[in-house]
Amino acid sequence: INANNMMTEQQKRKLDMLAVLYSGAEGLATVVDKKTLANHRLYPPVDRLEEAITAVACSILKKITKAKPTPEDIAKFRWADQQNPAKQQYDQNIIDNAADFSLEKIRKELNAYKALEAKR
Repeated sequence: INANNMMTEQQKRKLDMLAVLYSGAEGLATVVDKKTLANHRLYPPVDRLEEAITAVACSILKKITKAKPTPEDIAKFRWADQQNPAKQQYDQNIIDNAADFSLEKIRKELNAYKALEAKR
């Protein structure tokens, strides 16, 4: 934090990044067996990879939105998105922004997606 007690944009992005990473790790930990976790590893079994992706997405979305999606909700959204290429573009934008660690951009994409859904 700078001398004026205001966070710089870079500091804010670092905090956003930590929030995303922490949320993702919390979600991933739900599908990793206790023995692996005891060895301080977060490797999900290959046969549970889809479940791991769903758990991570669910955990991150709970952290950055007021919604409280369940893993089942996320799994349904992922399946529906695979059937509808227009929705996939919104998902890709959200993923790209998550990779950029910008929670504000992720929220903006989610709001744009909700607005599109509301028009239907």
